[in-house]
Amino acid sequence: MPSDSTSKLEEPFAALSLSENIGAGLPSSQSTRRPSRTLSGSKDKVASQPSAHLISLLRECGQTSPYSFNAFVETFPSDNIHESHALEPLTFRKIGEASFSEVFAIGNIVLKVIPLRDESASTRPFDGDVDLPQESESKDVLQEMIVTRTLGQACRGFVKLLKTYIVVGEYPSLLLSLWDEFNDKKLSENIRPDVFPSSQAYALMVLPNGGSDLETYTFPPKVGWQQACSVFWQTAKALALAEDLVSFEHRDLHWGQILIKAVGSTRKAPRTSQRGRRRSNSGDIAMDHPSHGVVTTIIDLGLARMDAVDPSGISVHWTPLDELIFQGEGDYQFDVYRMMKQVHGNRWDKYRPLTNVMWLHYLSLKLIRAKRLRAPNLRGVTAVSNEFGEKSCYECLVEMEALLGSSIRDKTKRGGAIKGFFQNARDVVNFAQERGWLHR
Repeated sequence: MPSDSTSKLEEPFAALSLSENIGAGLPSSQSTRRPSRTLSGSKDKVASQPSAHLISLLRECGQTSPYSFNAFVETFPSDNIHESHALEPLTFRKIGEASFSEVFAIGNIVLKVIPLRDESASTRPFDGDVDLPQESESKDVLQEMIVTRTLGQACRGFVKLLKTYIVVGEYPSLLLSLWDEFNDKKLSENIRPDVFPSSQAYALMVLPNGGSDLETYTFPPKVGWQQACSVFWQTAKALALAEDLVSFEHRDLHWGQILIKAVGSTRKAPRTSQRGRRRSNSGDIAMDHPSHGVVTTIIDLGLARMDAVDPSGISVHWTPLDELIFQGEGDYQFDVYRMMKQVHGNRWDKYRPLTNVMWLHYLSLKLIRAKRLRAPNLRGVTAVSNEFGEKSCYECLVEMEALLGSSIRDKTKRGGAIKGFFQNARDVVNFAQERGWLHR
């Protein structure tokens, strides 16, 4: 089941330093700035034998049994994952939600809370008129953990998975009060999670925090097109590298899944020749460079597909898409889902990187049409020192939107590859390098 197909974040997480997943048997980050409490004590563990459907998740998280949800919330603020000079105690806050999860933040850390379906029960715990929040199957969450950890470690531009936990128990009253505050301000689209029973299990994904998602990020007027172009090319390069390494498809890369962290700009004008044309020199600043003022991070790999090497050979990590996702209307996002199905059929285990091209086309349209950026004045000649300024970046995005759209239409309507058009994100990045927009 899709875990975050309608993500809505106020201040989501961007990439910080990596603290390895404890499920992989690697050490977590250490800190000497604050006393540390951990959840390894027996008083924090649930005594009963874990359900069979949780065994694989527990193994991935490095646990033998679930922790108490309330004990986790009580002790996590003093966990050594937090690296801060702040003297005041860290406190939780709710920053967002998605169809299958609630998202809380504490310090520079995000906590994604995913309710797990009780696969040992024949029915859900409540019947009748009581609605329950969406729950995820354990195997789907396990896939998300594995893919997120792998891509975060291997590819720049993907969110890094810091830690994972399995917890059981009543939803903590602190988090419920924060849920209520968020609902009063934002009007939550989810059901209040207090309806879950005390036996409910949850998966917790601990991720870095920072920045805003593309949907809520505001581009500054003077350099808006430069930043928008940087967002596009940073995203494209991350997808291309993931394709090269693990035959990756994201399959759900809407604008709630692309995070933007504003950074200080140190951008200088590119050097030019006497004829006023940009030199092809590695010292020039490419369109994707963070000095344009933004760093982009791809999140939410719940529907992603990748190859992985395990002891038995090559395996494929993928999650089937719920049929409801193909019935959406009102945004090009839902057309992309249907085009993906047209390319894949029902063989979602297969590698079809054209889906990454589809999402890049979607991204180009959002940047051009949905971010309230004014088209620059295209009359006259742009100053040589401003070659990668507003005009050139705007024209780049417009050109890419047309080329990406043609690639998709030719493939989906004719059913075959058309020479010269993009078949994957790597083709897109290679084209940009040939044009001098990106460095090789």
